[in-house]
Amino acid sequence: MAAFLSDSNPKTITLREDFHSLRTPIQFHMEVPSDQVIQGTNDDATASKLHAVNRGYWVDPYIRHFCFSRTPKSPEISRGYFVRTQAFKAITMSFIKHNHGECQVVNLGAGSDTLYFILREANLLPRKFVEVDLGYNVMRKIAIMKNRKLFPDSENLPVPTESSRGDTTAIQCAAGATADTSSTEDAGSRRTAFHAGPYHIFAFDLRQPVESLIERLCDTTSNGCGLSRTSPTLFLAECVLVYMPAAQTTQLLRGLATNFSSAAFLHYEQAGIQSDLSFSYH
Repeated sequence: MAAFLSDSNPKTITLREDFHSLRTPIQFHMEVPSDQVIQGTNDDATASKLHAVNRGYWVDPYIRHFCFSRTPKSPEISRGYFVRTQAFKAITMSFIKHNHGECQVVNLGAGSDTLYFILREANLLPRKFVEVDLGYNVMRKIAIMKNRKLFPDSENLPVPTESSRGDTTAIQCAAGATADTSSTEDAGSRRTAFHAGPYHIFAFDLRQPVESLIERLCDTTSNGCGLSRTSPTLFLAECVLVYMPAAQTTQLLRGLATNFSSAAFLHYEQAGIQSDLSFSYH
């Protein structure tokens, strides 16, 4: 579940000791779906989390703001989401406490995740908390945060107004407007962003060269996140890498390991997804 990064040989620590005894690799990747399908998995995950919260598996007063459907889920699904959600929360909190808040957390493929708000409520925020996802999910999340007033200064939350910056479109503050969440037109090719104190969110396709991601993360201008390459940094990825081709996943992990000297990678992915067996071999 957690992978600690090194430039030459990333190591993986899993919750299953028998992973290491397998004679052949486990298949962790699937046929690469479309962006629309990938973004849609966020809505299904959010609905599953809301159902589990409503059934009392854990407390999250924020998840309801991001859910657009209320579909009943099986107990097995609720238990699975309980384990992964609480594991990510507990490990992230432990990381922040261990570093006395002098650290950075980057949530890759964050979608509608509410971890930032949970940490804020617990008064346990890192120096920087960054969320990265595809354009449509980012635009919609920013609009929801404004409309639901999830920030104390919610009237200053940004909405999509174009401000050209090379091949990007930054989000500028415009109180009173709302984002169009009904269309994905041009969302995939635009980078939207919002920065507020320790919180940063911007759109980026993780299949693109990792150098571009590093540039955005470490950019110290008003359009960047201002991350330090030497501060303790925890990268999170919950069911993200499985949707990426193996070569692009490798370049992402190696790039992060190369550029952040004190980094850890916590991830949760499906295994054996191309077979009816417990694991798929090749």
